[in-house]
Amino acid sequence: MGIGAIMTVLVQSSSVFTSAMTPLIAMGMISLERAYPLTLGSNLGTTTTAMLAALAAEGPNLKLSIQLALCHFLFNLTGILLFYPIPCTRFPIQMAAALGRVTAKYRWFAVCYLVSMFCILPLTVFSLSMLGPTAFYVVSIPIGISILLVILLNLLQNCKPHALPDQLRTWNFLPIWLRSLEPYDRIVNQVVQFFARTCCASCCKTAAPQQYQLQTVLVELGLSL
Repeated sequence: MGIGAIMTVLVQSSSVFTSAMTPLIAMGMISLERAYPLTLGSNLGTTTTAMLAALAAEGPNLKLSIQLALCHFLFNLTGILLFYPIPCTRFPIQMAAALGRVTAKYRWFAVCYLVSMFCILPLTVFSLSMLGPTAFYVVSIPIGISILLVILLNLLQNCKPHALPDQLRTWNFLPIWLRSLEPYDRIVNQVVQFFARTCCASCCKTAAPQQYQLQTVLVELGLSL
C-alpha cells in the first residue's frame, strides 16, 4: 500500500498509476490480491494533490480549502479501514474477479457496466432525489431489499445449501433472462452481425467503382492489377 501511495505522490495522479498497473495485471506480472493494496495506496496518495492545491489558497478561503482536502483524505482513509485490514472485508477482490470472469465471456458487458454505473445510476439517483424523499425511498428501499436478499441467497447456496429448499439451491427456478446473460448475448451478437453485414455491403458497393476505375487506369498504362 505504501508503494502505491508513494508512486502516486510522485506522479501526482492515481489514474496514471492504476492505468500503468492494469496491463501488468493482464500479463500476470501482478496478481489481483497484490494490486488491491496498491490501488488503495494510490487512492490515499492522490489526496496529496488536493492538499497542495488547498495550501495555495489565501485569506479566509484557506481554512475552507484545507477542510475540504481533509475530507477527501478521511474519505479515502475510511475506505481503506473498512475494506482492507480484516481479510474477510476484502470482498472487492471477489467482486472484481467475478466481473472479470463475466467480461471475459461477454465482452459487451464491460461497456454496459460502465454506462450503467457512471451514467444511468447517477442520473437515476439524481432524478429521484429531485422528486423528493418519498419517491426516493419508495424506489430505493425495495431495490435495496432485493439486492440484500439476492446476496443472502447466494451466500446460503455457496455455504449452506442443505439449509435451503431444493428449489432454492440453484437459480434455475427463475426465467433464463433473469439468471443468465446468454439471451442478451445472442441479441447483441445479432445486432453486431447485422451492422457488420450492412457496413460490409456498403463498403463493397463503394469499393467496386473505385476498383473498376483503378483497373481502367492500369490498363491504359499497359499494366495489370
